[in-house]
Amino acid sequence: AGIPERMFAAYLTGAAQVTTYVPGCRGMRWQVLAGIARVESDHAAGHTVAAGGDISPIITGPRLDGSGAGGNTTAIGDTDGGRWDNDPQF
Repeated sequence: AGIPERMFAAYLTGAAQVTTYVPGCRGMRWQVLAGIARVESDHAAGHTVAAGGDISPIITGPRLDGSGAGGNTTAIGDTDGGRWDNDPQF
């Protein structure tokens, strides 16, 4: 279905291990992860994917600052101190 082998393995593993990181999450399917990844990054096209799953450079969506850039119209404040996207404000 056009999914690179390494990314397919990552989707399967991610769906199987999601409750390790988010204990209350139930029913995550690899197809959901693959669908999001296809829209956000075309399955990490143009990025380096290490054997352990690290992706370089990191993949982030548009900055949710309310500017309208990338279809964004609502400001969403940061909740993780910039841990995942290096943006402690949005």
